[in-house]
Amino acid sequence: MEPSMTSDLSHQIAGIRMLNVNKPKGITIFLDIDGSMLLHNYDPDRIPETPLELRIISLAEFIKSQTGACSVIITTSRSESHAKLAALSLQKYGIYPNAILHSLPSGPRFLLNDSKSDLPTAFAICLPRDVDDRIMFS
Repeated sequence: MEPSMTSDLSHQIAGIRMLNVNKPKGITIFLDIDGSMLLHNYDPDRIPETPLELRIISLAEFIKSQTGACSVIITTSRSESHAKLAALSLQKYGIYPNAILHSLPSGPRFLLNDSKSDLPTAFAICLPRDVDDRIMFS
């Protein structure tokens, strides 16, 4: 990982920790899986199944540490059947998606949300594809 990306990633995750401390009501995680949590493959007919275990484990630990509810919504360009099978890979690590948004365009994704009491309520973390590293949430 490039030094500037590490710094940016640390800053982004610090914002997520701040939200958890200040908003114990819970959080929602929109989670891309192909290339972020499972090894990316370029064949749309092949089921993504190889886990990036260090990332999945650190995300699972973060979810368990939440003081409030934690909803996980999977976003993927994969078909519905492939997305459901990929979600099963995450469940082996204790990550249980609340919803799956499948068949999405493979381009950039944007999240818009209103801020509350001068507290930002939307963050994005761009992870390098297929790098099995721990996501340092704490």
